[in-house]
Amino acid sequence: RLTRKMRGLGLDTVVLPEGAPARELAEVAGREDRVIVVRSQKSRLPRGASHRVCTLRSDSSDDQLREIVEVFGVAIDEETIRTCGRCVQCNAWEWHVATREEVRGDPQVSERTLGAFDRFWICKGCDKVFWEGAMHRRAMEHFRSFMPASAAAGGAR
Repeated sequence: RLTRKMRGLGLDTVVLPEGAPARELAEVAGREDRVIVVRSQKSRLPRGASHRVCTLRSDSSDDQLREIVEVFGVAIDEETIRTCGRCVQCNAWEWHVATREEVRGDPQVSERTLGAFDRFWICKGCDKVFWEGAMHRRAMEHFRSFMPASAAAGGAR
């Protein structure tokens, strides 16, 4: 859940397979200039990786996201939330804006959804189709709860 929330805020987030060797985590982080985010200080990472590790204190994905926002100074404002940058599924950044005719017949989109919406976003990385339905509205409201009070007061619609 944390990964999806981070991506929903536009944060470039890579998840290695469960059980990936600690050495691989450190190599990917070093090669791609990434930070390793872990929930436990007991994580067995190579010595050289210690400066690139953020250990989260909380078990709640919302609290973990708050920690990440605070530690890394992530700016969250209405524009960040509205653009919804990365695909929560695959981390891709590029989208194709599609009409209902373009997604008609796609098993991800029901006839009812086609009737209710005329604009869709297709991830160019994994072909997942998104639209501004109830789930999208709930996610946007949830992300607004991470905005600083001053930004939320000025940007809420």
